Amino acid sequence: MPRGLSREEWLHMLPRALVAGFVKTDKEFQSKGQTSGTTATFVIIDGWTITVASVGDSRCILDAQGGAVSLLTVDHRLEENVEERERVTASGGEVGRLSVVGGAEIGPLRCWPGGLCLSRSIGDIDVGEFIVPVPYVKLKSFIFRKKAKDPSQKLTKQHSAVGIVEEIFEEGSAMLSERLGPDLDGRRTSSLFTCAICQLDLEPSEGISVHAGSIFSSTSRPWEGPFLCSDCREKKDAMEGKRPSGVKVL
Repeated sequence: MPRGLSREEWLHMLPRALVAGFVKTDKEFQSKGQTSGTTATFVIIDGWTITVASVGDSRCILDAQGGAVSLLTVDHRLEENVEERERVTASGGEVGRLSVVGGAEIGPLRCWPGGLCLSRSIGDIDVGEFIVPVPYVKLKSFIFRKKAKDPSQKLTKQHSAVGIVEEIFEEGSAMLSERLGPDLDGRRTSSLFTCAICQLDLEPSEGISVHAGSIFSSTSRPWEGPFLCSDCREKKDAMEGKRPSGVKVL
C-alpha cells in the first residue's frame, strides 16, 4: 500500500491500478513481438474485501463461509457474452463461426480477423484491435448472512468445482501429481498445453508495481494515476468503439 493513503483510499484506487497493470502487460507482449496470448485472473484479498480483475474465461469462484458460492468473474467468450459481441462488432470486427465446404457453420462463435473465441485477452497482437486487455474488475466485501440455495445447473457446477479444488488442496502435492497423470514430465516441450504448479510467498515489498515504467507520468505521485500512453489510449478507444477519422475496416 502506498504511503500516505488510507486503506479505504487504496481499495478505491485498486481497480484502476489493476486495469493499468493488465494494459501494461499487454504492451510488454507487443514490445517483445509475442503473437501468442493468454487469459488472466488476478485476485487481491485484503481483510474482508476481495478484488478480482480478469480477461478471458478463467473463472474465479468464491466459496464463502456457510457454503455461499458466487462467481466473481465475467466470461469473455463470445458464445456466452452478448455485450461483448456487440462491442466487437461496433469496433469493426465480425463475429461468426467457422464455415466449411457447403456453407455449414461449425464450432463456437469467433471474432474475425483472427478467429479468437474470446473478446478480451493479454497479447494476441496479430488479431484485430477490438481484442482488448482491459479487464472486468469486481470488488466484493464479505457480508455473512443466511442465503437461500439456488438449484440452478450453473450454481451446481460452481459448487462441484469448489469441492474438487478443496479435495486437491487438502491432499497436497501427491494428489496434484496423481491428477496430472504419470505421463507428464518436464521433458515434453512440444505439447500445445503445459501445466505448471507454483506456490509463491511474496513479502509486501517484493514484486513490480504497476506504476513502474514509462507508461505512467514521471511528474506525478504514483497513486494519482494510472495514466495511459498513446498506444494504450488507442486500445481503450478501440474497446469503446471509437476510431480515428478516415480509418476504414476491411
